[in-house]
Amino acid sequence: MMSTVIISLLVVVACLTLGVPLPFCFGGGLMVMSILGGATMKGMMLWGLGQITNPVLLCVPLFIFAGTLMSESGIAKYLLDFVNVFVGRMRGGLGVVASISCAIIGAISGSGFTGVAATGPILIPRMEQEGYPRGYATALVTDSSILGLLIPPSVVMIVYGWVT
Repeated sequence: MMSTVIISLLVVVACLTLGVPLPFCFGGGLMVMSILGGATMKGMMLWGLGQITNPVLLCVPLFIFAGTLMSESGIAKYLLDFVNVFVGRMRGGLGVVASISCAIIGAISGSGFTGVAATGPILIPRMEQEGYPRGYATALVTDSSILGLLIPPSVVMIVYGWVT
């Protein structure tokens, strides 16, 4: 059985290397599994459909929608002002505001990209006005957005949990 899987994977990789379109590559691998491994086409297609229509994966488009909603509605600006009230007065406070607000937005939206998209256009010009170099401000916002992935529920953690 394991040799059938390896042959099937080699067929998929060979087809991809030759430039065959992706559905036909996986179709070739499925045919090898069907002919050599005894797996039925109907069973494999139903299994694949069951994996695609799993309700756990519904979180991904909903988190993307939440992030878009936050960046378009101006919630991010209010969140930045709220965090700035608490830590903005200290030395380097705007950098701390960037880190905390990106972590909060990432935790709410479940994605690291929304932290950059929602806070970057607001924070980077504000940090430049305060005297931060543009490269440093951009790097700080970009690095801070990854904090949202560590706070559950994030898309990465949900998909990892679903796969395992």
